[in-house]
Amino acid sequence: MRSVRPQADMLSRAIPIITFIIFGGLAGCVKKYDVRVTNHFDAPAVVGISQYHSPGFNGTPPQEFVDALRIQQQTYTFAARETRTLSWHDGQGGFWLRWRVLVPSSEASVFTLDLIRDERQIDIR
Repeated sequence: MRSVRPQADMLSRAIPIITFIIFGGLAGCVKKYDVRVTNHFDAPAVVGISQYHSPGFNGTPPQEFVDALRIQQQTYTFAARETRTLSWHDGQGGFWLRWRVLVPSSEASVFTLDLIRDERQIDIR
């Protein structure tokens, strides 16, 4: 009768190596985008920012930014006149940020920032 223990030991040693190869390789392909965000108000501001990917995950800008293309959505609070650097990654093909000022809410305008082509800066005004 053969023992399956040596095969199990070999598999348990191989899993970490395989995981490193797969995820280590993917991590090398991910690019980080730093975006400088400045609150120009003399009061605190709250900004909602969503990240979107292209429909074909190929870098082609979406014609419309719909929920199905949204990767993540977060709300950030900034002190009066605060400047902070926020970071996003393109690991899921997310090259666009859509943002708008929530507080103080002077208008309902939504702005788009192309992480590849635009200057990576958001000015809260």
